[in-house]
Amino acid sequence: MSNYITIDGGTTNTRLRLVREHTVASEVRIAMGAKDCTLGNATHKNLIKEKLKELLRAVNAEEKDIRSIIVSGMLTSEFGLYNLPHLTAPVGIKELHDSMMRADTEISTIPCYFIPGVKVQSENAYQIDMMRGEECEYFGISEQLAPNSVCIMPGSHTKHIFSDENKRISSLRTFLSGEMIAALSQNTILSKSIDLSIADFDGKALLSGYDCVRELGINRALFHTRIMDNILKKTPMELYSFFLGAILCEEAETLAECKNQIYICGQKNIRKSLIYLLKNRLSLSVSEISDSYSELAAAIGAVKIFEYEGD
Repeated sequence: MSNYITIDGGTTNTRLRLVREHTVASEVRIAMGAKDCTLGNATHKNLIKEKLKELLRAVNAEEKDIRSIIVSGMLTSEFGLYNLPHLTAPVGIKELHDSMMRADTEISTIPCYFIPGVKVQSENAYQIDMMRGEECEYFGISEQLAPNSVCIMPGSHTKHIFSDENKRISSLRTFLSGEMIAALSQNTILSKSIDLSIADFDGKALLSGYDCVRELGINRALFHTRIMDNILKKTPMELYSFFLGAILCEEAETLAECKNQIYICGQKNIRKSLIYLLKNRLSLSVSEISDSYSELAAAIGAVKIFEYEGD
C-alpha cells in the first residue's frame, strides 16, 4: 500500500494530509487560501513547502517514502500552483483520473499530480457553474450516497452536487453562503449583533429569519436582525439564528421541488441549520453525512481518483 500526501486548497484555508493505507495519518493546515493569492502566490507556495516538511516530521517519514503528492481545489486554479482547465460535466472518477496532470512546482522532489475541477456548460448563462476541490470530497463519500441524489457541501462557497444513475457529477449549483455569513457579520453594522462563535441555533428564530426573507426579501430581512437586537432585545442565540435563517433561505428554496434524496455534509453549523430548514419548511428527505466521513473526504477522494484502475 502506498503513502500519499494530499493538498486541498480552498478559498480561505489549505490542508495537507499524509494518507497511509487509505487512512489519514497526519494533518497540518494553513490559514491561507485562494482569496489571499489574487496578487501572487509566492508566500502561499513557501508556506506549503514548509508545511510539507512539518507533515513528514510528524510521522517520521522522508520524501522517498511518499509515492505522490496529489493536489486539488483552488491550487489547480490561476491563483494556485498549477492552472488546470475544468472538466465539463457529466464527470465520473474515471474522467478525473484520466485528466490528472503531473507538474513540477518546486514545492518538493516528490512527484506532484493535479486533479482538475468540474464545470457545467449551458446555453442558459445562469445555469453555468464550476467547482474545484469538491469533486474530490464527493468521491471521498460517494459510497455513502445513492445514485440520482443531491449532495450539499456547506463552506465558504456551498455546493449542491447533483449525480446521475452512475453517481457521476451531472450538475451543480454554487452559493456564496459561507462568505456572506462572514462578510456581513464582520464588516457591516451587524457585527455588533452577530456572534459567530455560537455553536448551536434556536429553531424558532432560524425559521423566523427564513420566513422574513420570503416575506420582505433578503435586504430588508438582514436589517431586521439589527431591529431584533436594538429594539426587540433578542438573545445572541436568537440573533445569530435569525441571521443564519435569512442567509440560507434562498439557497434552500432552490431545492423546493427536489424529488431526489438529499445528503448534507461539511461545516457543522450550516449543515445542521440547512437540515432543519429543509425538513421544517420544505418537508424534504435529508440525510446527514457524519463528520467522521466528511472531514477526511477530500483526502480519501483524491487518493481514490489517483488509484483508479477501472471498474
